Amino acid sequence: MKKVLFALTLLVTLIFAPGGVVLAAEKVNPGDDYKYVIKRLKEKVVLFFFSASPNKKINFYKNLIDIRLAELKYVVERKDIANFQTVSQRYTATNGEATDLVLEKGTKGDREKLIGKFKSHIPLLTKLEEPYVPDNSEWRFLQDNINSLESYISRLSE
Repeated sequence: MKKVLFALTLLVTLIFAPGGVVLAAEKVNPGDDYKYVIKRLKEKVVLFFFSASPNKKINFYKNLIDIRLAELKYVVERKDIANFQTVSQRYTATNGEATDLVLEKGTKGDREKLIGKFKSHIPLLTKLEEPYVPDNSEWRFLQDNINSLESYISRLSE
């Protein structure tokens, strides 16, 4: 147990301490090897620490949703087929986790803000679909993202 606590303390120190590993989210994208792994690890650590405060966790997810959309846009625009499926599924999963959290612990205002955010993402996803032939795998992943958002909007509206 002491080893786990020490490792966690060391990790947090490396991520958050001045001079440690600090990565700007908008500059680190899928395919950036170890930098992206560190970014994801940092997100998981922050979520762990925010788990005691639903309000902070909801706000973090609202930001994380936009980061996931930016990552998806990055992959689509660069036609990075190797990361397409994973990033698409990660985007949908993050939206689902945020929806579940807001339904369980959020306010009506949180629901409305998340609905607004999801609705604002649909036109961009639709635009990202344009270069792809309907029914090819990339188009389907993007359409699944749109369908999932519509499902989450419906759940949040109930």
